[in-house]
Amino acid sequence: VGNSFTFWNGGLWFPLQELLGATGQEVIVRPSVQGGASLATHSARRRLGRQLSDGGHDLVILQGDIPESTVDAFEENAAALISRVRDSGAEPLLFMAWDYERLGWLSLEEIIAVHHRVADRFEVPLAPVGDAFLRVRKLRPDMDLYDNDREHPSLLGSYLALVILHATIMHSDPRANESMPRAFRRVDMADAQSLREIAWAVVRDERERCLEQ
Repeated sequence: VGNSFTFWNGGLWFPLQELLGATGQEVIVRPSVQGGASLATHSARRRLGRQLSDGGHDLVILQGDIPESTVDAFEENAAALISRVRDSGAEPLLFMAWDYERLGWLSLEEIIAVHHRVADRFEVPLAPVGDAFLRVRKLRPDMDLYDNDREHPSLLGSYLALVILHATIMHSDPRANESMPRAFRRVDMADAQSLREIAWAVVRDERERCLEQ
């Protein structure tokens, strides 16, 4: 469940399905996306309501976009959607997005803090993509995770999000997983390895942070 951050560069669902299915188990990942949508938008969408009512899902990934709404609206609608996902029989997973220039009223550090607050309050696992964006910004400033519009993810940015989602879902260390989904085969292998190392550090830190709560 998300917006253009999720469907940019061809969408994250097919590559995620490809990685999750690499063990031989049948996995189907279905998108429910709309450009510019916040969690408030999705909370009101009849399409998502029907999808949740149909049931049969194991996991529902919720990707919000706080700068498109407000912090209060994000928290309120995240709470509502988490409840609806659990009522449908699925487990929710919160996708932490990032900041961008067009709507720069909220810093990435603030976005990270809000996601931590929601994840802790409702005991929801968190895919810390925004945290990884911040880590790359500090450790590898030569890597550009943004597309030309300085808002959507570059191919590297989408790859980083994919790796973190997979590592979070599978509780796995992505550093040794060199399997490259078809959509990302243009990514330089050395860059991919660096991003997997950063992804592991962020996912590991998120697990430790949760254990301390």
